[in-house]
Parts: sequence; structure tokens; C-alpha cells
Amino acid sequence: MEQMQQFFYDYGLWVVIAAAAVILILLFILTAVCKSRHRLKKQNKQLSKNNAQYSREINDLRYQNERMQAEKAQAETERQEAQKTQTVKTVAVPKKAETMQTHSFDGRLAAVEEDDEDEYEVTASFDDAQQKPPAAYSVKYDRAKGSWVIARAGQQRPVRRVATKEEALKIARELAKKTGAGLYVHKKDGKFQKV
Repeated sequence: MEQMQQFFYDYGLWVVIAAAAVILILLFILTAVCKSRHRLKKQNKQLSKNNAQYSREINDLRYQNERMQAEKAQAETERQEAQKTQTVKTVAVPKKAETMQTHSFDGRLAAVEEDDEDEYEVTASFDDAQQKPPAAYSVKYDRAKGSWVIARAGQQRPVRRVATKEEALKIARELAKKTGAGLYVHKKDGKFQKV
């Protein structure tokens, strides 16, 4: 025991300094741990806020997507309804046609309405169950009149009469391409010709 007292007497100051250094190191470590825990809590809080914000944005985007799909479906429905009813304006109808109230073409009934400027609006409605517009054009030679005729399938009245077969083919191809219809070409003797 005397040795220990002698040791503290000789080195007591150094022991106190070493103990203080150990205590300071422990305090420094404890402070660093507390700061890192505080920083982690802050980061977790910020992540929670960001997650909530992202969730709101995702919900907003889902809502916008659903609204756009609904608008698209409504536009498609309106487009289909518009296809069922087509409106065509004709200009400068002769005065004797003013008495006409209805007109029938291809088995469909169209209402003819008069407006102020001698123009008539013809509205024709096509139901899916009813007859669709013609799906083909034909080029034939008319022996009686000596000309080539372009006609729509299912119609008696020709669309156009021309002098040469080449001109008739050119016009018929343009019409078929524009309307998405088929094209049938006949020879002068009435037989079908490959196109």
C-alpha cells in the first residue's frame, strides 16, 4: 500500500491529467453519437415529408390519367356519334327544288332544310344496322354513250364520265384511295380486268 501512495505522490498530477483526458474523449464520443442520432432523425423526418409529397404527386398523376382516359373515351363516343350523322352543304339549288322536304338516296332518308341564302343543308344519318356507304368503285365502258364510266357500287348514277380508260383509272384510283374503297376495272367487253 505504501508503494501505491508513493506512486500517487510521485505521479499524481499525471494520473489526474490522464483521467481528465479519458473523460474528455468519452464526452467527445458521446457528443458525436448524439449528433449523428439527431441528424438521422432529421433525415428520417425529411424522407417522410418527401414520401408524403411523392404520394400526393402520384395520386394527382393517377387522377389526371383517369380524367384523360375518360375524356378520350368521351371524345371517341362523340366521334362515333358524329360518324353516324354526316352534314353536307350544297350551294345554289334550283328554285324548283325548294319544295323538296326529304330526299332518299341509297335507301337512306335525308332531311333537306332551307336557309336564307338559297343554300340547303342535307343531313343524312347512318346507323350501324343500316346500309354502310359503298365500299367500292368500278370502271366500266358505256357502249350506248361511248365513254368510260366511274360508278360507286350500289348506285345507278355514275360519279364521272370520261373519254379514255386511262383517265378513268386515274380518277377512280384517287377516289378509292381517298375514301378507302376498293376498285374494280372492267374491259370494254365487260369482263373483269386485273388491277
